[in-house]
Amino acid sequence: MPALAPAASTARLGDGVTSFDVRREKLVEIYDLAHGSVRKVTDNVLARRAFSAILFGLLALIAANALVFGALHTNPLPTEDSWYFIRSILFPYYEGSLRFIDLFAHRGGGDYSQPIHRLLLLISAENFQLDFRFEFFVGYAALLLIPCLAAWALYVSNKHRGSNTIGVCALLIFAVTLSLSSLNIYTWSLVMLGYINTLFAFSILFLIFFVNRDGIAWRVVLALLFCAAALVMDSSAIVLFLSAALAIAMRDLPDYRRAALNIAAPAIGLILGVVALNAITSALSLPNTTAGLDIGGALKLILSSELLTILKAILSGTFVSYDLAEYLAPGNPDAYLVPFAFLAGALHIGFWVVYVFFTRFRRMPASQAALLHYAAAIMLFVYGLVAGMILTRTPIYGAGYMFQPRYAAVYQLAIIPVAFAFYAAVRGFNWRPARHSLTIVLTLLTAGTALLQLEASERAWAVGGYVNVFIKNQAEQMAVIDASPNLLPPGDCIHTVAPFCGLAPEERRRLIELMRAQDLSIYSDRFRRDHRLFVDIE
Repeated sequence: MPALAPAASTARLGDGVTSFDVRREKLVEIYDLAHGSVRKVTDNVLARRAFSAILFGLLALIAANALVFGALHTNPLPTEDSWYFIRSILFPYYEGSLRFIDLFAHRGGGDYSQPIHRLLLLISAENFQLDFRFEFFVGYAALLLIPCLAAWALYVSNKHRGSNTIGVCALLIFAVTLSLSSLNIYTWSLVMLGYINTLFAFSILFLIFFVNRDGIAWRVVLALLFCAAALVMDSSAIVLFLSAALAIAMRDLPDYRRAALNIAAPAIGLILGVVALNAITSALSLPNTTAGLDIGGALKLILSSELLTILKAILSGTFVSYDLAEYLAPGNPDAYLVPFAFLAGALHIGFWVVYVFFTRFRRMPASQAALLHYAAAIMLFVYGLVAGMILTRTPIYGAGYMFQPRYAAVYQLAIIPVAFAFYAAVRGFNWRPARHSLTIVLTLLTAGTALLQLEASERAWAVGGYVNVFIKNQAEQMAVIDASPNLLPPGDCIHTVAPFCGLAPEERRRLIELMRAQDLSIYSDRFRRDHRLFVDIE
């Protein structure tokens, strides 16, 4: 009987090597490969978690820095326009004659209705001794939600998945929108309150381009939102509508029917809101807000050599304020203003190149296309706000007025669509060198911006003490007026008290009596104690 062949597991392959040895080696190779893959995946997970932890730490630090600075240095006393609001709202409120339509009053000549501001003033008077830090905290909450909404839009556009690119874009947006480059934003609560309208506008645009539903119910919702915008934002609602309509048209055309249907609902809502607001204005016998427009005067400036000054102010203001540039380069602010103006100009051009290329010549996932259309609407909204400032301010105060520190609250918003465009380009290009190059540019831009904001923060905290000295000087001047309401304080009134000083003696006395009777501002012991304003108020 022939011998049986050896089992497969022990078959010899020569030189004493068996098939079992080969299989064992293969198993070892497979194990090493699997172990290496697991280790690589684990390392990647740990790296992503570390990056996320560092990123969120930086974002929290930026937000906390802005919050603490504003909380410590916001002027808690009435300043400039606040005196008008006190007289027009608090007098009738405490006399029992305030009507709901009075919340929409304005002074005409370029002024606009601010019902939310007036409501917050009433809340502050009733609960916080008319402490204007309350307005700062409300406005700051709105400001903080703006970059958060932008980061959420990036996250949604990536199908609710995070990425390193999203993190870098979010850091860029936070660093610019929460910058301490312009101290006026954080020391004057009325400027901070302006972010409420901005947040409302950006939220509406987000719904338009990311929700984008068909049907009557959705269009009714859009109409109601634009009606509310007209009542709350006044003339800025027109800018919001125009920016939304243009972005919708760029998205939907050449489908004219779809574009018309999507624009019709916001248009109807805006018209209803404007009609209602005009009815209120007529009932209050107020002049039209467009009375402050001087289109001819603005065009003369734009067509003259002053155009370069206007552009320099608008573009450089995205990154650096005039005051910060003067601080960094004493006597030669253009050393910072001009380069940053060119940088911002290049970013604006790059934004529109990316937008046109990816929306017209490339097919993109719907969520990423929505991000670009949302970005276009935001950029157009910023352009509209800037155009309004040029038309109403430069004919009166000159081109240099566009360097006003508070206007940075508008200029800085342009960084949001720029960051969106960077993300869309990095995600959209299939050519690896292009993606790597854009990633490097984005990283360098973010790092450079963060370093610049470190300089801005250092300068802000360095001069913060002088801001508090100014607040104490204002309190002392108010105390002097309190002692002798028939006389102006010695020397010239500081600008924050100038509207108060300009009142007739009887009106000043009446205002003092109101604030004293209601325990408001420096006439409140608790207010003076909280802010360490040790002035003589009898």
